[in-house]
Amino acid sequence: MVNQFGQDYKGYFQLEPWHDPNNEYWAQIYMRRRISQAIDHCKNCTSTDKFIVAALSQNGSGFDWKSAEELSTVGPNLFWRKEKSGVIRWDAYFDERIAKKGYRGWFDTRHQLDLFANFVWKLKSENWYVPSDLKWNDIIWPLVYDTYSP
Repeated sequence: MVNQFGQDYKGYFQLEPWHDPNNEYWAQIYMRRRISQAIDHCKNCTSTDKFIVAALSQNGSGFDWKSAEELSTVGPNLFWRKEKSGVIRWDAYFDERIAKKGYRGWFDTRHQLDLFANFVWKLKSENWYVPSDLKWNDIIWPLVYDTYSP
């Protein structure tokens, strides 16, 4: 903070009072912040990518803004994204996390996406707004054909 804003940084910022995260009102505010942070750090992401990032980031420490920033990284050694504006190969990303973390990797990725997608699909059926350019096949496909069974 000092490096970015100088010695008087406390004059620009004020800590908010403590709030009970188990309180429904504050829980939804904290969740919105958590999801927004992750989406904001997903660079060159499509609506579908942002949807999946939102699904994964609502799961506590399993996926956060640093994970979303990692998704924005490109390189020839990354299986999930080889080019800056290229698509994120979510199946490859999930498979890598599952290979590294086993059941926890499955729970943090495919399971969380399944829960989130089912809930959003229900809201969509009740005429809630859902972006029209979501590629549901990219969201649902890995779940339908998921071969990992915990």
